[in-house]
Amino acid sequence: MGTKTDSWQKYETGLNFFRREKYLTECAKAERFYANDHYHGLEDMDLPKPILPLSKRIVDFKVSSVMAEDIKMNFSVEGYTQPPKVEGQEPAANEKGKLYEEAMNAFNSYSETAWEEIKQKSLNEEMLLNAALSGMGVLHYYYDAKAIYGNDDGVMAQAQGKMCGEVIDGTNVFLGNPNDRRINAHGKPVQPYVILSYRKLVSDIKKLAKDHNVEQRLINLITADTDTQDQGYDKAKLELDDQSKLTTLMHYFVKDGKIYCKESCKSVEFVPEYDTDYTIYPVAAMNWDIRKRFAYGMGEMKGQIPNQIAVNQLMAQAILSAQRTGTPQFIYDRTRMNKPTNRVGTAIGVDGDITSAARYLDTGKISNDIPMLIDKIVVMTKDLAGASENALGDAKADNTSAMMWAQRQSAIPLEGVQRRFYQCMEDAGLIWADIWKAKFNTTRAVVVKNKDSKEEIMNFNGEIYKDVNMRLKIEVGASSQYSEITNLNMLNSWLDKQLITFIEYLERLPQGSVTKKQRLIDTREQQEKAAEEMKRKQADTGKEFDKFISSLSPDLQAAIKQESQAKLEQEQIILPEQVV
Repeated sequence: MGTKTDSWQKYETGLNFFRREKYLTECAKAERFYANDHYHGLEDMDLPKPILPLSKRIVDFKVSSVMAEDIKMNFSVEGYTQPPKVEGQEPAANEKGKLYEEAMNAFNSYSETAWEEIKQKSLNEEMLLNAALSGMGVLHYYYDAKAIYGNDDGVMAQAQGKMCGEVIDGTNVFLGNPNDRRINAHGKPVQPYVILSYRKLVSDIKKLAKDHNVEQRLINLITADTDTQDQGYDKAKLELDDQSKLTTLMHYFVKDGKIYCKESCKSVEFVPEYDTDYTIYPVAAMNWDIRKRFAYGMGEMKGQIPNQIAVNQLMAQAILSAQRTGTPQFIYDRTRMNKPTNRVGTAIGVDGDITSAARYLDTGKISNDIPMLIDKIVVMTKDLAGASENALGDAKADNTSAMMWAQRQSAIPLEGVQRRFYQCMEDAGLIWADIWKAKFNTTRAVVVKNKDSKEEIMNFNGEIYKDVNMRLKIEVGASSQYSEITNLNMLNSWLDKQLITFIEYLERLPQGSVTKKQRLIDTREQQEKAAEEMKRKQADTGKEFDKFISSLSPDLQAAIKQESQAKLEQEQIILPEQVV
């Protein structure tokens, strides 16, 4: 095969770095424990193999907690503030100001649509899980020029190209400077290069090479390989026998202040380098926990594995002791007994004196310290990881406010991870803006939500704002750890004083405090609507009756009134004179 490509040489340098740091083996071990494969390589061990997924529960809880709050991207223009609003007057703005206002409105509106289009919440969940296991979570955004956006239905014209997102395992990301965890900073690339590795079908790569006019003699060099030993996880090393795959590299690098990209395998560059028109790398990353001068950080699972092993071992010993105590081994004298049986009620023949002919072996009893030690390890592990009973909602509290306060206190150890996650989302939003300005160069109709949360169509052309430098701030649901508790106490007070209705109370409860909240709201609204309808019908019936009485002759009206008065007097009810 031909000489190695430049990208492949850098890729091998990165692999050697991983091997020295034992990064691949540690990531594989973490993934096994998350998948409840706690006895890898010990399958033949002649001991009970209990699995108490303590570490998995902690990881799942913390990943869910980090992304529990709804977040929103809020774009603004660097160095620009909106002019003050005067009641009854339109704010004064020059042409630049109008452009900036349009840019902020367009980017903020379309960011909500893009969030749904690329399923960002699902990407975040997978990315955070990767970070918890391997220490580094990575998001990669790219522009699919062949994708069709919209429908040609006369309302929304079709547009060519779509922004897409994907999650990359930390074991498949190779940084030019692995001692710096930043990829972009202050609107500029930090890393000298970023390489992403994939396993792809040979047929697809040959077609891609042909589309990019690669010489046939080079295309012939694109052949399958079995280089799966450096894939980070056990299952990634397994491939179908009838699939021809090879390792490919997407290589981003800085050239003349711009981001270039090329794609290659071991010996062939099948997509020659090209200018992406991006100003920053389309890759956002975060560390779960920070390791000084190590871009790949440290995962949550790494600290849980030793405790998980200890719990498994103690539980295995407890089970083994219970088995031996419950069914002790039977020994007998073969010179006096032939093939004894443990069957209940069966007579056993013995030659000679029966003393010491057979007996059960005495087994040692399990120490009471083992169950206590198991409980102590589990509780301490949860507490130190910030996944205590309070955080998990298992503890009892005197009232809802006390429970929420305890949960908030338990969430404090996660605040660092949350800050890094929000920073990653800011980096992602700036990448979106970079892609929109570079690739969305024709006007397309997109569906967005207005201030009233109703869908409407907006024309969007990112290239118009190519020279507008944007900044981004992530808005999070709760502004402080006290906000939900304060909100709940205030709502309880208002409901007690009948200042709000029960439906208004439910609508404003903190998210997650009541299960199936929306169903309860819908049921109560239906009940109130039915009651209102009943009152309206009763009122209409009364009006119709009054109208009928008024249509009668005065003598007949007087007779009806006299009859009604007499009946009410019999029931000891006095009818006011003004009531007919």
